Amino acid sequence: MEFLPAKGLASVTTEGVATAFQVTESNPMVGLEGRTSLLVNLSKALSSNPVFFGHDARPGNIVGEEAPQSIPGFHVLTPDIRFSGERIEGI
Repeated sequence: MEFLPAKGLASVTTEGVATAFQVTESNPMVGLEGRTSLLVNLSKALSSNPVFFGHDARPGNIVGEEAPQSIPGFHVLTPDIRFSGERIEGI
């Protein structure tokens, strides 16, 4: 699986999204342009917040060892946290 940082998201096109989702005349998708715009705007948000998403602007950087733990009120979910029935353990 290849990770798609902000640079990749910024280059997403409506035609590319249509191809990825196998959109055809017989298999239409409502809001294709809006969905594409959302991905491009996400790239801008990732790039403009390196504290949260790192200098490579990857959404996955918000969790794990690289996460911004020094920000007050920011809590990172890690693999050490387990959900058990109605309880979350390890917090």
